[in-house]
Amino acid sequence: MRTILFYIISFLFISIIISPKIYAEGFSANWVDIMILHNGKYRVIIKYTNLKIGEYREAYVDFESKKEAIEVFQKLALGADFYWGDRKTIHFHKTPDKPNPY
Repeated sequence: MRTILFYIISFLFISIIISPKIYAEGFSANWVDIMILHNGKYRVIIKYTNLKIGEYREAYVDFESKKEAIEVFQKLALGADFYWGDRKTIHFHKTPDKPNPY
């Protein structure tokens, strides 16, 4: 009985430690657009697929600066990954020089 309880507690502990890393993966935009809102702000609209749950979703980010909105739009249009949270979490991953074996 103690052995089973030990395995269950170990499994829960390990899954709690690993679980934040599961959601750390970024998304890549399928479609990106930029528009000017009636209040003078700029909106970058992002359509993407969440592969883990198999859903097509839409998100947007509002900017007051035209320069910053165009910068984010261009990064996303060129294939940069984005993450939930701060708008500075948009970046390009370094492409590997050779394939990694399993």
